[in-house]
Amino acid sequence: MNTRDRKDLGTLTLIEAIETLSSIADLEFDHEVGIAQKHDLTVQDKPLIYHTVHWLHHKNAEVTVEMVKQTFRVVLNYLRHFYDKQYSTIKNEQAIEGIKTIMVLVGEAAKKLDKYTKAFNKAHVSSITELREYKKLQEFYFNRIARKIDEGMLGKWILALSSKIIPDKDLKLQGQKGLQTKHVFIDLDSVKKDLEYELFFLRKEEGTRFFSPRLIRNVKLVSDFGDYFGEIKEKEPLTSIAIWQDRFAHMCAKNMVGALRLQINNFYRESMQHRDNELVESLNKALMALMLCCNPHNLIHNLPIKDCRDYFCDFRHFLRESLSLIEYHKMITYPPKKSSKLAMCLLNTAHSICLAIYTQVSGLQNLTGLIHGMIQQAHNERSDEHKKNIEKSRELWNGLANDYAAMSTLLKQHPSGPLNKILNSLEEGRIREFDPLMQGNVPSQLFTLYAQQNKIMFLRWPSPTKQEFINKVAIIDEFKGFLRACGQGHVLSKCLVLNFQDRTSWKEHFRCLAIEDLPNHESFARHIDVVTLAKDTEFYHQLAPYTDDNHAESFINHFKEQFIDESCGNYIPKNMHKKLLSNFIDGVFEGIHRVFFSNKNVLLREHRMDFIEIFYLFVQLKIVEMSKADVVGYTCKDSVDIAQSAGCQLFVFLKLLNQERLSENDQEQLDAMLY
Repeated sequence: MNTRDRKDLGTLTLIEAIETLSSIADLEFDHEVGIAQKHDLTVQDKPLIYHTVHWLHHKNAEVTVEMVKQTFRVVLNYLRHFYDKQYSTIKNEQAIEGIKTIMVLVGEAAKKLDKYTKAFNKAHVSSITELREYKKLQEFYFNRIARKIDEGMLGKWILALSSKIIPDKDLKLQGQKGLQTKHVFIDLDSVKKDLEYELFFLRKEEGTRFFSPRLIRNVKLVSDFGDYFGEIKEKEPLTSIAIWQDRFAHMCAKNMVGALRLQINNFYRESMQHRDNELVESLNKALMALMLCCNPHNLIHNLPIKDCRDYFCDFRHFLRESLSLIEYHKMITYPPKKSSKLAMCLLNTAHSICLAIYTQVSGLQNLTGLIHGMIQQAHNERSDEHKKNIEKSRELWNGLANDYAAMSTLLKQHPSGPLNKILNSLEEGRIREFDPLMQGNVPSQLFTLYAQQNKIMFLRWPSPTKQEFINKVAIIDEFKGFLRACGQGHVLSKCLVLNFQDRTSWKEHFRCLAIEDLPNHESFARHIDVVTLAKDTEFYHQLAPYTDDNHAESFINHFKEQFIDESCGNYIPKNMHKKLLSNFIDGVFEGIHRVFFSNKNVLLREHRMDFIEIFYLFVQLKIVEMSKADVVGYTCKDSVDIAQSAGCQLFVFLKLLNQERLSENDQEQLDAMLY
């Protein structure tokens, strides 16, 4: 092993430079200040990258000053690149305003660092502003770029977003043991990783926001400068994402209209004489938008005035409007007589549309070819050695791991995706709460299981909730309409919700409670079961204090305690509790230990995690059997990661119980579900 530092102390990207400047500019003087440094490390001819942090202290003053110089050089290089390539033709005022904001950060960071002049004595630096790199940066900016700067745009944008923000206070959730926590603002790293994005749309209990003006500024800068200074690669893997989304919306609408054909005909036959009726008008708008979305002439490649994505968005908006009307709620509260043809028709139409949203959306299956092509592209960009290793391996797990590694590398070429998504949502300003369905997260089919004479659909559902405050959650009317449709004599009469949100987390606890409470409503009780399985707790990941729980008997005893105790994250309804806990789980524990782990007395952490996954698979099958549901919905916050991967696990598990390997069609379906 040999280690070497680059002569220029590591190469920073513009994004890293911005983050460093922002951190320094916003520092408080009772905290230590650190500068990040990147290094190259070669281990067995494989390059690795790691970072160190140099605290502002006289012992490492020279290194710190060099890193500050490099930060200024990085900004200068990007400004030169901007000036040479785009300055004369640039029309986007936000990019110009972003440059101004970066230069403000440079000035603020220099002032703050000068407060620590004593730490720099060893480096013979009296002031950061006296550095040659700082002077060159300021000179280039004022002589070449500053004349095109206009006042106010980004500042006004940030001010509009961050108005009403009150200084941070503790967040306390009352009445729930273990849920009290100190609030932490969302940070830039979480946004880049697409984590906790829902907190942008939520408020704390007292009404304040979870993000700070500084975060919005940093997100905006990183996003803008990723676009304008080459952070996005030439071979952008998601350049066609709008076309994919448009095609997905078109296919979803076609499937829904096909399933609703009878109800649509009945609606127009019964209601067109009552066009002045508010509910008739609103449902008509929803159906018209849905049918326009079906029209292939409105696909985006035909350059229509409004494409299928827009019409599908309109459809969701008008349906939500219909379900919020006073007339609709009167009909729900005081059900009309069967002799009232119009009222019965309107209720049946509204609820049938809701049923179609949650069971008939299968546009994802039409994108399998595109997804498979992207996976192939990802592998083609890997090294020859990597390709040879793939050809040698025939194990399913190795194939999945290789696909994931290749896709992760490919999608790093789309670094600002999560940032742009957040910015677009905030800039549009229409969405003021966390509402996955209205934010475009549409349910989709995973697979269908045929058990004896029964057909069971397994679907991916985003959380059927809307939420403006962290502690106040409501079930959306579309999902309630779906449940009411199950009680109106449709082929589907019962659903099972497998909820994979973490009920021990303050971020997800209240969503879990709202979903788990659905069977307690008299009108829904016969049509829904809800089970919560914890897949993001310390025990699930075998973290402390369970890291060294290696003895098999002790681990199984702890597992049983965790599974039974609701305070540990799982929720089993009373009608299933006795059957599951009487003999079933003990038999499953014993069987898994014997068949998969040969009754070993010692189970390493990775083995215990496998044990938990296998147990969850058997429990899911048993719960499906006991529920006798026609539809099984896998849900978590957005059903993008945890819930969808759980559905994929069960799909593969069921396939491998009946065959040795996945067929080519099975593999393509799995790829579509995963990616």
